Formats: sequence, C-alpha cells, structure tokens
Amino acid sequence: MKKPIKFFLITGIVIVIGLFGVYIFKGRNQETIHVKHNVTKVSAPVRKVYTTDAATFKLSPESLSDSEKNSRNKLESFLKENMLVNGGFVTNYKAHKDQNKTELATGHDQLSESAGLWLRNLALTGTQRQFDAFYKETRKKFFADGQFTYRINADGKRSDVNASIDDMRIISALIEAEQRFKDPKYQKEIKSLVSTFKKQSIQNGMLVDFYDVKTKKPAHQISLYYLDIKDMGYIYKVAGLSPKDLEFEYHILKNGYISNSFPLYHTRYNYDTGKYEDSKQINIIESLLSILYLSEIGQEKSQSIQFVKNAVTTGTLYNSYNLDGTPADKSQSAASYAIAAMIGKEIGDQKLYQQAIQIVQNFQITDPSSPIDGGIGDPNTLQVYSYNNLMALLAYDY
Repeated sequence: MKKPIKFFLITGIVIVIGLFGVYIFKGRNQETIHVKHNVTKVSAPVRKVYTTDAATFKLSPESLSDSEKNSRNKLESFLKENMLVNGGFVTNYKAHKDQNKTELATGHDQLSESAGLWLRNLALTGTQRQFDAFYKETRKKFFADGQFTYRINADGKRSDVNASIDDMRIISALIEAEQRFKDPKYQKEIKSLVSTFKKQSIQNGMLVDFYDVKTKKPAHQISLYYLDIKDMGYIYKVAGLSPKDLEFEYHILKNGYISNSFPLYHTRYNYDTGKYEDSKQINIIESLLSILYLSEIGQEKSQSIQFVKNAVTTGTLYNSYNLDGTPADKSQSAASYAIAAMIGKEIGDQKLYQQAIQIVQNFQITDPSSPIDGGIGDPNTLQVYSYNNLMALLAYDY
C-alpha cells in the first residue's frame, strides 16, 4: 500500500504550485498588462480551434474492460458518497486541524477545480438533469463578481481570486454539454461567462493566471499548464478576441519546451520580462498537462511522447524533476498516470492508454473493510484528495 501514500505528496505540490501564482503578484500596482507581439500569421492548428463549433469538443468515452468498468464505478460511488458534501467536493476526505488558518487549500475546503472536473465527467457520461443540477449548485456556490472563486474555506469564506484554468474548465464542460445534449441554453450561459472572463482573466488578449476582484488587479504571468489552446480557441472566438493573440499564447506554450534531452515544459511565462520561469523542480503533472494540451491540437513533440511512454512502461513517472532532467522526487501519482492515459487517447495510442489506466487502477483501495474502499488514497492516514480521484475518473471516461 505504499503507492497511495506517495500520491499525496504530489497532490500537495500541485495545490501549492497552482496557488503560487495567486499570491506572488498580489502586491503589484499595475492594474493591467500590455504585451506587444509581432504575430502576423495564424497557424493551421490555431485556425482550427478558433471556432464556436461544439463538435470540436466531442469525445468518445473509452470502451473499458469489465475490470476497469468495475473500478471506475467504485471510484464514482466513493466520490459521491464520501467527497461530495453540500453540493461541492471537499479537497480532502479528512478535515485539517488548522482548517481556516492556512492560505493553502486543504481539508474540507472546496475548490472550483473539483467542480469543473466533475462537470466535465457529467457532460461525458451523466444525464442532462444531473449536469444541470450540479452546474446550478456550482454557479451558486462559486460564482461571484464575474468569475468562479478558486476556493471556498470550510467556514464558507470565498477567496478574492480565481484560477483562470478552473473557469475555463467549467466553460469547457458547458461546451461539451452543449455538444452532447443539443440544448441552446448552454450557448447563452457560455456567452455570459465569457463576457466577464475576457475582462478579468484575459488582459489585452493575454490569458493570466488569476484576477483579484478585491484589488482589481490581474496576475502578470501565465502558467503553461493553464494554456489549454483548444478551450481558449472557443473562448477567444466567442469573446471576439484576435486569433493572433491566441497564436501568441500558442507560441508561449510550444516554445516552453525545455530540450530534447529533457522533453518537458517550463512552469510559467512572465509577461513583464518576456521570460520563462520555473520553481526549483519541474512538476510532472504540470508538464503532462502542457503535453496534453498540445496533443489535443496535434502539436505534441515526439520526444515528449516517448518520455511519457517510457516512464509509463517502466513505472517511473516521477513526481518532479530537477532542471537537468534527474528525478527530484521519486514518489509517484495516480493523477500523473491518469493524464498520461488521456494523452494516449488524444494521440490514438491504445497501448499507452491501457498501460496508464492499469496503473491508475492499481492505486485504488480494494479493501471492503476500509472507509475509503474504492477511492484513491492512504488507507492508514485516510488522506484522500478530490483532485486525484476526479482526474482518475475522468481518465476512465475520457
């Protein structure tokens, strides 16, 4: 049972790094950003996703084996019965003793990230009634001042900032719902959300990590693992933003590639300096998301794909790496393998998908006497994070 224990280390890193951008620029005096770029031509991949055709978002859920289907259903049941509380998902199965004294999401805090992941799952496999009910609750709980707050404390206090990737994930779920349920009401809601999103989380055509509704100040950076170009194409089109700006964002993502010898991606891009920035290590989940976004538009690097394949085959998809490519933390995460499975689906590599989803399956608790049976977590400490479980469920249904 050592794998689930290792899993939580990466989860904590994801939350900490994801929120790093929320606080690093909060004291700036600038209220907007201005980036001049010399993009004159829009590439074919960007032209293709710069569209409001919901069919672009159509996914065909994977045909699972009986064993995989059983694991998937147990995971879904665990989430519904243990993590879904008062219309939202708690960050952790266990409450934190200093729940409201930390700036990091933990314990029974609720995140719009989790809501967006569940909405995507409902758009893929749920009923329209289920989707609409949960979206209504998500909007009521998280939406305020034109955006979805990234976090609600256990005491009900909303954060003043969003995380733009979470807003986009919720919008993406609405697009997928529109495509699947063929109901025009989703298009109306999408337009309403985009109208404020483009004023706050998109500054002069540039997507930023967050917007602070209290100080009225945006971040001056963008994390590469926020640059979901396919989602952005739809949003930029609805918002009436230039495809040249989207092309520039695509360049930021594509050019964030570190090297052929270490084929992962830099962490973030600073609009003020025009330079990439990293933490001390490269977080594997963040780089895998960057690879996934590129694979969605057919622009993945072959070296990155080979890196993922080798790591999945050998079971060595480590949590983080030093900038020289050596492992910094050899613990592993089910979420990493879940994203690897999605990458396999996007590039049409059935072997990669199956290998990765098998490892995800191995992370699940299969002890009927355990209170977290069916979930992914630590059976001893009962630490179970919603992000891990929701990403695994999405991989099953992708």
